[in-house]
Amino acid sequence: PADYVKESNSFLEKMKHKSAFELVKSIKEFTSYFVEGSYSPDEQSNLVHQFMKSLMDRIIMHRLWLPEGKEAIEQGTEALERYLLHKLYGVTFHHPSTDDMATDERFYYQLRRLQFIQPLHLDIPDRPLNDAAFELAAQELCFLDHQQCKSPREKLMCMLNAIKIVSSKVTKATSHLQIRGCYYY
Repeated sequence: PADYVKESNSFLEKMKHKSAFELVKSIKEFTSYFVEGSYSPDEQSNLVHQFMKSLMDRIIMHRLWLPEGKEAIEQGTEALERYLLHKLYGVTFHHPSTDDMATDERFYYQLRRLQFIQPLHLDIPDRPLNDAAFELAAQELCFLDHQQCKSPREKLMCMLNAIKIVSSKVTKATSHLQIRGCYYY
């Protein structure tokens, strides 16, 4: 996360340079155009991806980024995505379509059907696990709804952190079952 903030700040600092005026102007025009329109989620996604590709093509050729390597360009792409989705967050994520609501309802229905599953169903021993760790994983998932987690990368990082926490605890809980790389149940 600290590196992520650093790379975003580096991108934003370059965008403040006088020579980046046309790039900044393009971003402002795009965000205005996007906010004023009424697009489906698929159309929104396509518009953002098309704009990012065209702007990144221009950025790669811009004198501020010419000396940069592939990694810096990738970081710039992620910073641009984060910046754009920060600006467009209210339009892209706060107005669910009928399709979104139907998909959500199907998902929650399936989730409710699986609520009977207990640790023993997953071959996890019936002994106390560290509830604090599961609380930490739940907090990671809660960040998905908070204002600071807006880009797809940030959302994936939250999910990955939660998965790592749970996976680590399950591995520790079942470690006595592992013998020479095989699991015995």
